[in-house]
Amino acid sequence: MCELRVPQHETWITGLAADARRVVTGSNDRTVVVWDRVDGHWSHILKGAAGQITAVGLHGDVAVAAARDKTLRLWDMVTEAQLACVSPPARDLVNGVAVDEHLVVAACTANVLRVFCRRSGKWVRELHGHAGPVYGVDMQVSFALSRCCVFSQVKVGN
Repeated sequence: MCELRVPQHETWITGLAADARRVVTGSNDRTVVVWDRVDGHWSHILKGAAGQITAVGLHGDVAVAAARDKTLRLWDMVTEAQLACVSPPARDLVNGVAVDEHLVVAACTANVLRVFCRRSGKWVRELHGHAGPVYGVDMQVSFALSRCCVFSQVKVGN
């Protein structure tokens, strides 16, 4: 286990995602920092969000961040190049993201999950049925079934 020291963020960390090699943190300072999970040192600071970061995700060499400016940004974590900047169709605030090699799923305050296709660069599906704003999402892929299962979290009560 390693301890991450966070002088790279100027304010609160608002999102965290990790895989076997890296940790990604997002902050109210509008940056996303990529960390080496083994030694705890940061390797890249991803900039470009016009609003505070609300959620982050990663898959392979791609980091995803949702921001209060109602955008999702995708970056290549190796080159720091911004791959995409998109807004949900209804300009929802995104509270959580999940990403795989094909899709980004955005948990939105408009009681819906919105699905973005990385290959086409388009929003391809909306998953309705939540009674309130969606605050988190996770995605697991079953290769045997070739299906994507999406799990979401809704705040109940106060």
